[in-house]
Amino acid sequence: MNDFPEIKYVLSAIFSIQTGLSEDSAKAMFRRALENRDWRLRLERELIDAFSSTHTSWKMLLCNDQYEVFEPESDTEARSYLASILWEPVFPDTLIPLPK
Repeated sequence: MNDFPEIKYVLSAIFSIQTGLSEDSAKAMFRRALENRDWRLRLERELIDAFSSTHTSWKMLLCNDQYEVFEPESDTEARSYLASILWEPVFPDTLIPLPK
């Protein structure tokens, strides 16, 4: 699995259950964070890499030793959830790339 520090940061600092934020509050905070242009560009590159790769462990991005967003049943479920909370707000009119 690639490192994806910006994705992990968003998941741990905003979407993790440890933050205590509701999903709506977390999504609003994420939208505000996207206003930082430099950070957004780094996140965009990571999202494209993550969603294009066959080596991304989607389940590990959501639930690991450092934080937990939720524990998905499968990588497919995890990828779909991450697409809804991360990809769609960043790239609202763009299809998710298929893995290479």
